[in-house]
Amino acid sequence: MDSVRLPLRPTYPIRTERLLLRPFVESDFDAVLDMQSRTEFVRYLMWDVMDREAVASFIGRRVRQTSIEAEDGALVVAITVPPSDRVVGEIMLRLSSATHRQGEIGWSLHPDAQGHGYATEAAR
Repeated sequence: MDSVRLPLRPTYPIRTERLLLRPFVESDFDAVLDMQSRTEFVRYLMWDVMDREAVASFIGRRVRQTSIEAEDGALVVAITVPPSDRVVGEIMLRLSSATHRQGEIGWSLHPDAQGHGYATEAAR
C-alpha cells in the first residue's frame, strides 16, 4: 500500500468549474460572521452561534489551516463563487490516520448558497 505523502500543501487558489477555493483572510470577517451567527448554519456543527469576538478567533485559526503537516492535521479553505470573493462556505480535509490512509471531509455553506451543488463541486 502506498503511504500518505506529507506535508500536503496545495497550491492556492484552487479553481473548479464555478468555484474558487482559497485560504481564509482576515477580511473575510463579515461573511464569516454572517454565517456563524445563524442558528440554522451551526445546527449540525460542533459549536454554537458565534459573536464577533468568537468569529475573530475562528478566522485566526482558519488563516493558519492551509496545509496538513502531520497525522490528525487539517486544512480548511474558503469557498467563493467568482467573480465575487465573498466567502459562501468552507471545506475541510483532515488526515485521521496516515497508517490506515483514513481521513474525513466536511463542509458548511451559507443557507443562500445551498442547493447549487457547490459542496459536491468543492469536494471533487
